[in-house]
Amino acid sequence: MAKLVAGLGGEDTPGKMAARKSMASANSDMSKGNMRGACKHYMNAEKSMAMK
Repeated sequence: MAKLVAGLGGEDTPGKMAARKSMASANSDMSKGNMRGACKHYMNAEKSMAMK
């Protein structure tokens, strides 16, 4: 998770903005105890960062 968060800095691209939104949703789900939803959002964030 730390590697993904570290990669969110720098210039804003559509992939990074989508990843930030997914990470925010993942953090929200984690705080509510919904680990299944958090995992889904985290995987979406990783996929968004992989897009170029």
